[in-house]
Amino acid sequence: MTSSNTPSCSQCSTQLIGAFCHACGQQATMQKTSYRDVISALSSGVFSIERGIFSALYTLIVDPATLVRRYWQGDRLYFYSPAQIVFYTLFILGLHLTFIDKKILGLNVAVSGISSDVQTVFSPQLLLILLIVPLLSISTYLCFFRRHHSLAEHVISALYNFCGWAIIWTILADIYALSLDKNIPALSIVFLLCLFWTSVRVSAPDQHWWQKWLSLVLLVCIFVAVFLCLLGALYLISPNSVSWQGQ
Repeated sequence: MTSSNTPSCSQCSTQLIGAFCHACGQQATMQKTSYRDVISALSSGVFSIERGIFSALYTLIVDPATLVRRYWQGDRLYFYSPAQIVFYTLFILGLHLTFIDKKILGLNVAVSGISSDVQTVFSPQLLLILLIVPLLSISTYLCFFRRHHSLAEHVISALYNFCGWAIIWTILADIYALSLDKNIPALSIVFLLCLFWTSVRVSAPDQHWWQKWLSLVLLVCIFVAVFLCLLGALYLISPNSVSWQGQ
């Protein structure tokens, strides 16, 4: 007979026998959280070889289809979730805006005809996430509609790809700027090309290399068309209200 005082797993509520839960494998420390635990959790989340943010970025570059498709298939405990990687992206962009430059990834969003209070809420990084991620999601959905992936799955893919490459190129651009005192030429174009190419690799990993290049061209054309439709709608609502400037 099991005692009612036997501790249970915080993950699945199974009564514990030993230092690990025999049902889900969760470790049971049975200790209060200390400052050392907080520091360890933060450092492991960044520098962990297996599950750190750098590991996720490495997987995004080498095999992006594995990172995204494992999330699609329900394996959501190993890699960072989209919400977690968005948090790291905002943190990196915040450091960049504070200490390096007011432009993000070589793009400058100028908004006119809107009150200063609204402009404070719609910061550049928020505009980038609100605009580029949905535009990319719609574009990949239209480009690869025969793959029968839902729009929600394309949103997840776009979030991973956008945030991953935003972190990578922001860090590289800041190192380049601090070292040589100048910006990376055509940074925004390089970033978008990386974004499109990774999206192709995620949505159509089984294509031959020449098919991937054709899909890349088609995806870029669809993205530009969707973006122009958005600009046209904004122009009809309020002419000259929004302007984008490249680096």
